[in-house]
Amino acid sequence: MRKLLLMSAAFCLASVVREECAACYYAAHSLYDVRGYFEQIVDSKDKERNTLVLFDGDNVILRRNRHYSNVNLDEYVELYRDKNDPDSSAKINKVLNNKELVDPEWPDYIKGLQDRGIKVMLLSAYKTDAAAACERYNELQSSGIDFYAQWKDVAAHYVTDHSDEVWGRPMFWAGMLLTGNCPKGVVLSEFLKAHPEYKFKRIIFIDDHDPNLKNVGNAVQNNLYYHCILYNQVEKGDF
Repeated sequence: MRKLLLMSAAFCLASVVREECAACYYAAHSLYDVRGYFEQIVDSKDKERNTLVLFDGDNVILRRNRHYSNVNLDEYVELYRDKNDPDSSAKINKVLNNKELVDPEWPDYIKGLQDRGIKVMLLSAYKTDAAAACERYNELQSSGIDFYAQWKDVAAHYVTDHSDEVWGRPMFWAGMLLTGNCPKGVVLSEFLKAHPEYKFKRIIFIDDHDPNLKNVGNAVQNNLYYHCILYNQVEKGDF
């Protein structure tokens, strides 16, 4: 296994190694950084056809509406848990379900990748029951992002046998890999095995949690070029 190449956001783009590495790590503080890294990695039409770009959802594409960012949910959760207080339940849902784009340019950027024929997909640790999946889909749609458009030929299906009473069973639906509480790398690996018709040579994964990036890398980098981008535009604790 070739050594993981560590890069920081301050690393000069012009000095990125020309020979593609098996696994490369980047840090991005903005969509501008992501764009720069991407164009260095995918620098030919051939690479465009053979690349899969994966986006995490929360704190990468979407975040809690900043109007509610200072709300302390613990107080409401405690009231709801102890007293089954309906007002607290409504407040919790209002805060959690009010999402906004982390960067207003994400929809145009993702659509631009799709228009170039580059496959994009959501890879999100999200509940997998029908209501939760529809909620995630509608959040993205209302924000101007449509992952389904490129995956209409792939029917919804469960991806692994792993199941959890709360989080559900990892599934693919409408261009979204919803992993529940199963490691993202496991779910992605099983999806790729189930769909050999997609002959990707490289994966670019954008996530705000370093363990997720490493987990996916461990699952795929022996068979594919893997480029992971740690996206930290949203301050921890903001969401």
